Amino acid sequence: MMNSFLAAKALVRAEASVDMDKMDLTKVTELLSVYEKSINELEDFAAGPQGGRIDSFYVKSAKDVLVSAKGLMRRVRDKTGFDQGEQMMLSQPGAGWMIEGSQPRLIRDFNQLVDNYNRM
Repeated sequence: MMNSFLAAKALVRAEASVDMDKMDLTKVTELLSVYEKSINELEDFAAGPQGGRIDSFYVKSAKDVLVSAKGLMRRVRDKTGFDQGEQMMLSQPGAGWMIEGSQPRLIRDFNQLVDNYNRM
């Protein structure tokens, strides 16, 4: 569990702490593969005999972070900008999390992962 949590933290730092134009896609791709592997290992462990300690909400939150991180990476890789409606939502405080492939969405999903980790 800690492995997946630390991998998520590294991934979020690489994607959400820099401008989208300056994102290092090679590093992000590596971190995504490490994180995806850690989630697969977490799911295997959770399905095993000692997996009862792992909350299913944590596993779901971990997968949500993966989906958001991949969406953001694809948006940067494909140079897909935000349309006018998305830009309007991103400019309003607290509304950016509703946009797929946005940094606020990734941060929100990671914060949910932290909440579920702390709850266990």
